[in-house]
Amino acid sequence: MLKQAQEMQEKVNHFKEKLKDVQAEGVSGGGLVVAVMNGSHELVNLKIDDKVFDEDKEIRNDLIIAAVNNAIKEKIFKKIFPILSRSVQSMMCKPHIRSQI
Repeated sequence: MLKQAQEMQEKVNHFKEKLKDVQAEGVSGGGLVVAVMNGSHELVNLKIDDKVFDEDKEIRNDLIIAAVNNAIKEKIFKKIFPILSRSVQSMMCKPHIRSQI
């Protein structure tokens, strides 16, 4: 049982590492703000056009939030879902896992 748990933990750690390699770009304001996120939902890059700084604080905040949310919801989820599905499927194919469900 301990060996099975260790194998499962190794697979989870491998999956987490794969997620860091996945990147997605979210855009708002017609390209004025670009947010790049990785599959671990970490913001890895943020580009803000100088024109954004001419706007008031509330608009700047809205543009940044919109770009980050676009990257997460529209892009990252679509990229990590197939990886997650394959990982879960490979775990479920193990007889010792299936028998415990």
